[in-house]
Amino acid sequence: MADFDRSENHLLGLLSPSDFALIEPNLIAVDMAKGERFVRPDDVVRSSWFPLGGIVSVVASTAGGDLAEVGIVGREGMVAVATLHGVDRGMMEVFCQLRGRAARMPANALIAAMAASSSLQRILLAYAYSFAVQTANAALAYAVRPIEARLARWLLMTLDRIDGDAIGMTHEAFALMLGVRRAGVTVAMQGLEAKGAITARRAEVVCIDRARLTEIAGDAYGISEATYARLLGIAVAAPARAAALRPPAIPANPRSNGHLPRI
Repeated sequence: MADFDRSENHLLGLLSPSDFALIEPNLIAVDMAKGERFVRPDDVVRSSWFPLGGIVSVVASTAGGDLAEVGIVGREGMVAVATLHGVDRGMMEVFCQLRGRAARMPANALIAAMAASSSLQRILLAYAYSFAVQTANAALAYAVRPIEARLARWLLMTLDRIDGDAIGMTHEAFALMLGVRRAGVTVAMQGLEAKGAITARRAEVVCIDRARLTEIAGDAYGISEATYARLLGIAVAAPARAAALRPPAIPANPRSNGHLPRI
């Protein structure tokens, strides 16, 4: 029996009892340490992680060592998405940004379970599509939105995936996540603080007005969240936080009939 509550991860919580039974014997709960690397570019992906808390970053890199985050994953998802497509190597770096726990299993066992169950496959591929939408929107935000809006987007996405309103990260870490210089992060932080959206402390940012933060992010935030909700029937945000928000209209929970909306 799994030594964790599967409802702590949205994807595991959505599975029917028979689908969860296919993967449960291979799942173990593990701690995720801040900075821990799960996948390096061109590495063979040997394990799959379903976060139960914390934040995992998916980062693209150049041969010259330039880095930029293209996606984040929390308890709404899993890594590495390459496994869901039957690909045995990852092309992105995947590491723990904010510590937490995860349910881990061998990647080949997950591939076998997907082959054995079309309903399990539908749920996981729906998530994979929503993650692709997230990475596409990250690229769009990097190309056409100012740093302040991109920072607001990142903060909102992280707040959706954690408990509370405080995010413990340094300006250097934010610079890596946004693909900008540290000075640019400092200016953007000052702008968000001046507009009453956040308070910035040493190595910590606290959201004090989510509505204002959402306004600043504009259309850089919300598209991948709406896609996730439409396809999976559950909000990205944790239940307690989601109840305080106004998420997009979503269909009935796919657990009710074993079917997902069409992509």
